[in-house]
Amino acid sequence: LKLLGNQIQAATGLKALEVNSVGNLVVTNNLILEGHEIYDENGDKVLDFNSTGELSVEWDLVVKGGDITLNNASSNSIKASSAGSSAAGRDVTITGGPTSAGGTSNLAGGALKLQGGKGKGTGKGGSIVFETALAGSSGTSLNSHVQAMEISEGDIMMTGSLNISGSGIVLTGAEAAAATITLKADQSDDAGDDWTVVANADQTFTIGNDIA
Repeated sequence: LKLLGNQIQAATGLKALEVNSVGNLVVTNNLILEGHEIYDENGDKVLDFNSTGELSVEWDLVVKGGDITLNNASSNSIKASSAGSSAAGRDVTITGGPTSAGGTSNLAGGALKLQGGKGKGTGKGGSIVFETALAGSSGTSLNSHVQAMEISEGDIMMTGSLNISGSGIVLTGAEAAAATITLKADQSDDAGDDWTVVANADQTFTIGNDIA
């Protein structure tokens, strides 16, 4: 190795390392670590490359670019690690971009978009599926996930009850098309149970045409 000003060169004269004008260390080619950990100036571990090739980030990860792309594996996932066997699972929050306090008034926040994968030709796009793990009997085994809702090609299919605490439901049909409510009991595999529609004493249940 040769020390030349702010550079370290290999015996061949090729630059291997350089400390640039703002104090950053620039590696010209590959950086090979004999160990598997990287520490900060306080001696705290920040990165860990384990024996299976996984990179563990010890603190928060801030991505300056706009995308995180997962490799084309058969199945990809982003998830929280399992909590201990005596602790409840941890929450995960995905949030659209906020504006900042101060400055210009009345600015909207960024939308949170969930997209199924694109199909092509007659192949439909991927669904958006919501799954939850229902409570089971008392025990220490993990409960299985079951599908609660699926959004597919504009349709919403739910397997459980729909409880709405707001003041109403608005169904808007396409222009020149009817808005239809279809109630199905069971799955058409037997006589089917009766449907009951109830309006509270202080509420109104109205069926009509062109209700404003």
